[in-house]
Amino acid sequence: GEQLFALGVLAAGQASTMTGTFAGQYVMEGFLDLKVPIWLRTLFTRTIALGPAVVIAFLTSENANLNNTVSQWLNILQSVQLPFALLPVLHFTSDPTIMGAFVLKKRWQVICWLLALTVISVNIYLVIDKLKDAPAWAWILACAFFLAYLSFIFVIIRSDLKTFGRALRRLCAGSGSSRDSSF
Repeated sequence: GEQLFALGVLAAGQASTMTGTFAGQYVMEGFLDLKVPIWLRTLFTRTIALGPAVVIAFLTSENANLNNTVSQWLNILQSVQLPFALLPVLHFTSDPTIMGAFVLKKRWQVICWLLALTVISVNIYLVIDKLKDAPAWAWILACAFFLAYLSFIFVIIRSDLKTFGRALRRLCAGSGSSRDSSF
């Protein structure tokens, strides 16, 4: 019973990880204009994804408390990485030059961007909550990574922020057309 359940959880995790990996790879390939053979890309990303997890599992297998702490940090890390796949998808599906007639409607763009902002906010909360009793050096390191995190996110969505700013200015000026301001 328990072994079958563990095997099922492992298979489900691998299936969802592979699906997410391939989706992220294709999105980032288009976003960064990288041309890498599929076998090399898969080998590289699977090694990055599984290598550290396997090493940590072996190194912490003797100490259950350490194993749980590392597991919590890995879950937070995975959550923090989610916007790097989510934001390019939102960027591309919101761009009429790429999507044509299939572009995401304005109201859905607003909903999706608000959900993405919620995910990013929850990530910030998770890291702060995990660091609440941490020493000063951990806070400094977290702040440095946070600045890098925000910088990367900004690079991904800078054109979307410009579009949002223009739409907001039109709304505030009262000159927004009914097509632009319809949600």
